[in-house]
Amino acid sequence: MHVEEIIEEIWTFGRFQKIMLVTVLGPRGLLGWSMLVMSFTGTIPDWWCLPGPEGGNHGNHSKHGNVSFDNTTFHKCYTDGNATCRRVYSDTYNTIVNEWDLVCSRKWITPIITSIQMGGVLFGALAGGQSAEMFGRRKSHFIFMLIHAITNVIAGFSVSWQMFAILRFLLGISVGALLVVSFTYYMEFIGKKWRSLCSGMPFWSMGVCLFALTAWLTPDWSNLHIICGVIHIPFLCGWFYIPESIRWLAVKNRLEEAEAVVLKVCQFNNRPKPEHTLGILKLVADEERRLALDKKYTYIDIYRGWKMCRMSLLVQFQWACLALVYYGILFGVDALSGNLCLNIFLMGVVDIPADIATLYLNNRFGRKFTCLGYLVLGVIGALSVIIASIHAPPETRGVIITTLALVAKVGVGSGWTAFQVLTSESYPTVIRNLGYGAAGMLSRIGAIIAPFIFTLGGDSILMPFIVVSVTMAVCIVVTCLLAETKDSPLEDTIASNPAKNKLMDQEELEKL
Repeated sequence: MHVEEIIEEIWTFGRFQKIMLVTVLGPRGLLGWSMLVMSFTGTIPDWWCLPGPEGGNHGNHSKHGNVSFDNTTFHKCYTDGNATCRRVYSDTYNTIVNEWDLVCSRKWITPIITSIQMGGVLFGALAGGQSAEMFGRRKSHFIFMLIHAITNVIAGFSVSWQMFAILRFLLGISVGALLVVSFTYYMEFIGKKWRSLCSGMPFWSMGVCLFALTAWLTPDWSNLHIICGVIHIPFLCGWFYIPESIRWLAVKNRLEEAEAVVLKVCQFNNRPKPEHTLGILKLVADEERRLALDKKYTYIDIYRGWKMCRMSLLVQFQWACLALVYYGILFGVDALSGNLCLNIFLMGVVDIPADIATLYLNNRFGRKFTCLGYLVLGVIGALSVIIASIHAPPETRGVIITTLALVAKVGVGSGWTAFQVLTSESYPTVIRNLGYGAAGMLSRIGAIIAPFIFTLGGDSILMPFIVVSVTMAVCIVVTCLLAETKDSPLEDTIASNPAKNKLMDQEELEKL
């Protein structure tokens, strides 16, 4: 017996689910903002090295009297230990690079900060999955969201790159945890027909677009952090009206609370309370007690049994590869031709129609084949970039490469979107956050490496996109090895024989 039957009766996508969609999944746009802020914040403005005391100068380069800014001083790093210079930066952008003079011998600091942030996301995915299973989806979601808001505001007042790096790590923790918790939290309130909404709604992409527009209007790293933190306020108000997951309460044997949540959803959706609500909840709780003996699940449980272990390892490897490619392209956006803010905006806006299309494709063709289709598109885009970088005419090469890179980005981003649904549907409620969290944790290993992909070929993008092409081809193979989950009910417990347990539950329910 599944809680799915209650969800179907109280409406799979009613007024309550729509409110929860905005409140719980809406903040994913702010997570996209927070993750992509380093693509702007770490950008190197134009700078010149002029004779004078060593160190940075944050003044406007056009207001230095008779000083001549020419190619002999542009991006000039002195290697002679006896030579010193005064670095003068353009005022086009205010980033951490000109804030703390992170060029020449200190240029390694910027990608390291990005990798530190991704290390935090890895740890956050681990912590978020375990927290959601132990303390509940609701508490975990809103606490991590509050941490994300506060840390963003404090980061905007950083006084050194070391302080900024620590705060980016904390931001990464909250981002990693929220990406795990928010997805499964919402999925447990909707029916199977609407599960694709969890990943298909383009909140992340809209957040990236909003970030790009804000960066264009106020190209200042500090302001971008503070604005992001303030926007959290309306979403944090959801604490007062969004309840705990019915499924989580049921498997934890908190039946009265679970029944109260069902009644609350019924009132929102103007639906009658299902007749056998308490009976179904009792059967789910009893089944969990029989199977687990009130055990507390840990990450070890997602590897128990060959079938579960094989599936978990394939899923985690896939997430690591997808993250490597996705964030590699995003963090390498400044290597593409054209305006930085416009390129970031385009990277986000092209995903919006693709994400919406994924909603239909996931239900029409299934999660597996939708993912495969997008990955093939991504490989074609990446291979085309390689060809264009060699054979395209110099006068149009930049535009062609940027366009094809956007195609590759759509392929990997939308393929990952479809794969997220497949991942969450593959695990039962008792370990769903753990399975999803472990996948998210492994993806951050790829994300930690991602900032260095576009440094492989120096100023050339040939080698980075060879890595992108090969990695996405591997993802296609892994996807073929996994089972389809379309139209399958969400399992609530780890049952050794689901068919037998379902038949037994139906007979018990008839007696209630």
